[in-house]
Amino acid sequence: MKQASQKGFTLLELLVTVAILGILAAVAIPNYYGYTARAQRASVISDGRSVYRGMMVYYMEDPDGSGGYPMKDDAPAFNKCTFYPLLARTTADTDNDKQVYIDILSVDRLKERMIGGCVDSFDSPDVATLNDQFFLTFRTKRSPDERIIVAQTDQAVLDENNAEVLPAGQYLDGVFVFKNGQLIY
Repeated sequence: MKQASQKGFTLLELLVTVAILGILAAVAIPNYYGYTARAQRASVISDGRSVYRGMMVYYMEDPDGSGGYPMKDDAPAFNKCTFYPLLARTTADTDNDKQVYIDILSVDRLKERMIGGCVDSFDSPDVATLNDQFFLTFRTKRSPDERIIVAQTDQAVLDENNAEVLPAGQYLDGVFVFKNGQLIY
């Protein structure tokens, strides 16, 4: 008697394969979300560095003669949504050319990721009439519990409600990420 050759997979083989695929997916999907979150944070930090560099160049060039960073309220006041005067000078200025201190694409990417499309808080505290410090803070749509701080200051850093994010005395120089009051980058 001739035996029929077996073709196909048994139910047990299919179940084992599905179980292995399920385990791989359970491990891979959370890792993927973690990788994308870290990649976006790195991109936001990079764009924040562009803003930081723009502030440094503005301070060094002192285009308006104010002797420091853009002011919070007095001219040239920093606009939390348009990034003026860092992004562009007005054509009414005596300078013949418009000056751009920040990479426009970096600002556009930041504004797309920011909650509300604007910086939450900005200040350029005056110390003995010298405007030589600044900070700005914002949160992203992807990670609203993380606060990004771009700063060069040892003054208290405040949020949009004037609540203290960081107390005075901690010198910040660069771009930082805080989550629940703890520095994570």
